[in-house]
Amino acid sequence: MPPPPLLLFASRGVRSMSLLRSCLAPHQHRGYSSTTPRIRSPPPVQICSQRRRAHAVVAASASNRVAAADGGDSSTSTSSSTRSHPPPPRPLPPPPPPTSAYVHLPFCVKKCFYCDFPVRALGEAGAQSLLPNDEGRSRALPEGVASYLETLLSEIEAIAPPAVTSHPPPPLQTISFGGGTPSLLPPPEIARIVQALSRKFGGLAENAEVSLEADPGTFDSESVAGYVAAGVTRLSVGVQSFSGDILKGCGRSHGLEDVERALEVVAEARQGGRGGRDSKKTKSLASWSLDLVAGLPGLDLDTWRETLRRAVRAGPDHVSVYDLQLEAGTPFGDAAARLESAARRSEEKSQKGKKEAAKDGENNNSNDRSKLFSLPGPLPPEDDAAQMLREASRVLREAGYVRYEVSNYARAEKRTGNGGEGNGGGKGEGKQEELEESSHESRHNRVYWRGDEDYYAFGLGASSRLQGIRVTRPRSMRAYSRFVEELARRGDGVPREEDGRFSDPGSKSSKNSSSSSVSTSPPRAALSPQPPPTPTPRDVLLEVVMLRLRTREGLDLREVASRWGEGEARAVMEALAPSVAAGLAAEETTEKSSLSSSPSSSSSPVWPVVRLTDPEGFLVSNSVISDVFVGLDAVGEEEG
Repeated sequence: MPPPPLLLFASRGVRSMSLLRSCLAPHQHRGYSSTTPRIRSPPPVQICSQRRRAHAVVAASASNRVAAADGGDSSTSTSSSTRSHPPPPRPLPPPPPPTSAYVHLPFCVKKCFYCDFPVRALGEAGAQSLLPNDEGRSRALPEGVASYLETLLSEIEAIAPPAVTSHPPPPLQTISFGGGTPSLLPPPEIARIVQALSRKFGGLAENAEVSLEADPGTFDSESVAGYVAAGVTRLSVGVQSFSGDILKGCGRSHGLEDVERALEVVAEARQGGRGGRDSKKTKSLASWSLDLVAGLPGLDLDTWRETLRRAVRAGPDHVSVYDLQLEAGTPFGDAAARLESAARRSEEKSQKGKKEAAKDGENNNSNDRSKLFSLPGPLPPEDDAAQMLREASRVLREAGYVRYEVSNYARAEKRTGNGGEGNGGGKGEGKQEELEESSHESRHNRVYWRGDEDYYAFGLGASSRLQGIRVTRPRSMRAYSRFVEELARRGDGVPREEDGRFSDPGSKSSKNSSSSSVSTSPPRAALSPQPPPTPTPRDVLLEVVMLRLRTREGLDLREVASRWGEGEARAVMEALAPSVAAGLAAEETTEKSSLSSSPSSSSSPVWPVVRLTDPEGFLVSNSVISDVFVGLDAVGEEEG
């Protein structure tokens, strides 16, 4: 599905966490993260400390920018350097027209305990008419599902493709259906959406990737055959764990029997199996992915290793491994926060006199907490959580998968070199594997990870990027409907976040409004929001740095120097040098690299490609990226 939360992405002032979240919201999986560890008590090991340090460093960096923007001073601001930099290059040209689309289908059987995505749980009864059974699926969609689909199709129709020099616009290369559980929808509804996108945006390329998330227990052979007939080429199966107890503890709607049956169905479809009751041969799936989550409550290393073994045995073309993200407002997040709070109170009590501690205990016991949700098991220690990700890297590499992004592995189609440490072990430790790019890598997610490409997005909470401008749709149904209404009313085809804000129950404006039944929203005619400003070249650079360092290809400093200027490239190079020296990143160039020393203003550096090492560099990716952000801030202050 579609991609990094908890770094503070900032440029020309503070950008909130929500901006970075929206940057990858389409491919960030439900309630777990591909980038960030859980935030709990101070970790005992250096690697985890580095992972956490990213938040403090980037937050301080953002605060410095705010003080500078307000004309104030900051005691922690970076001092100006004496070296000079070339003038920045001219503004970047607009990105090419988008050829990818994300579609959010928010319905699921039940909401998992870690999920903070905008989803709507239908319950067993509500989902029953959508689930496959002996009689097939019901023709009548539940009212809420039917109305949402109509609103979604209206949004597709209202969006205008960006102006291009050639007409019609280029065909779509990728479509991704995420949620929620898209496999709850009958194949004809998926086909209807694919056809609407194809009509609106220049058709569908012959070799297009159309990916659909599917949870065990929500599809069978016949429905998968229907999805393939509708144009789906890739299924992403949300297994998450091969432990029944872990699945139950997470609030998943499926069990191990559902998982085993789902894997049989997908394997059959991958080989061009039979299409259900008519027993006719069907077109096969081109690829399928299996999703796992590490760091879940109650998960230990032995159980995790068994999960990895069974995942490999299932033979997927692609595996995604995510680290659990505890989010405020979710049962897991709130329960973990209460545990931390209780631990702090206990520590405070230990420093008080016995009399005061006893009194506090009586006061605390007066509150009935028996009905509060509690974690189904202990969260793995930080050391174990990090080791789980190391184990995933080792097991999947040995099984022939290429780690092409922090959380994603694709089956390699050719192995031409000796085994090593993935992206290099730093300082020449071991010979780097040379692996052909796999056709099973997610082409859709690769659009996000480049950091400078546009893409469409539709549906509840979905984030699009058009002409470099990111817009996130409202998370409530009512506000999303208003968003689409305003988009259609204006008729300019340009989405704007303000369109749904006045009617969003979760927005600040709604919370601060009068409790009277009389509407306090401005009249429709007054809703004429101005389009957001076009991102600056620095904005784009920060996203490119953040996202490309997460990938196997890494960051090409030659491109940075060419597009953003040598001053920016030098700052990135200097910020990455300590990570290269520590073996957390590796450089590649045909000549002697400049990363091993600090380049002078008169030198003409050789710009290398820098990649994080696997697994250690990927484990501390947030810390490495935050160092680069700070280095770029210093350049911005000097130029200012």
